[in-house]
Amino acid sequence: YAPAYREVAEIHYQRKDGAGAVKYFEQYLRRIERNDKDQTRYAFFLFMAREFTKANAVFREVTQGEGVNPMTLRYYGYSLNEAGEWAESQKAFQRYFAATPQADAADYAYYGKLLIKLNEDSVAVANLGRSLDLNKQQPDVTRLLAETQLKRRKYPEAAEAYRQVFATSRPQSQDYYSYGRACYFSQQFAQA
Repeated sequence: YAPAYREVAEIHYQRKDGAGAVKYFEQYLRRIERNDKDQTRYAFFLFMAREFTKANAVFREVTQGEGVNPMTLRYYGYSLNEAGEWAESQKAFQRYFAATPQADAADYAYYGKLLIKLNEDSVAVANLGRSLDLNKQQPDVTRLLAETQLKRRKYPEAAEAYRQVFATSRPQSQDYYSYGRACYFSQQFAQA
C-alpha cells in the first residue's frame, strides 16, 4: 500500500532521520506514477540525508521551466553548494532571489559565503551587508564581512566592520590584529 510508505517516510523526516525518510520514500515511489510534487519531496529527503549528488539530480529535473516553488530553488542552491558545484549553486540562488521578494538573512549570508568561494568578493560584501541589515546579531557574518573588506583592501570599511564585531560579540585575538591593520592602512594611527 503506497501511501503507508509515504507516511512512514514523513515520520522519519519529522524525526530528522533523513536516511529513513529516503528509504521509505523510495519504496513509495516504486509503487506510484511519479509526479513533480513527489519528486520534489524526494529531493528534500535526499538533501536531509546529505545525499547531495542524488538530490541535485532530482532537483535539476524538477526545477526545469517556469513556476518553480522558490523554496525548491533555495534548497537546490544549498545542495549544489554542499556538493561543490558552486557555479551552478550561484545560478540556483539567482533564480531563487528573483522568484522571492522576501529572502531571509541566512540566505543572503549563505549566498555571500558562496560568492567568496567564487572570488566575487564585491558582490559577496553586498550580500553579507544585506544579511546584516536584516539581522544585526550575526557575529560570524560580521567577522566574515570584515575579513573580506580587509582582503579587498577596503580598509576604512574593514575597520568599521571590526568595530561592529567588537560591539556584537566577544572578539578573538585575530580580530584585534586585523582591526589594527585596517586602521593603520586607513591612516587611523591612534586606533591602530
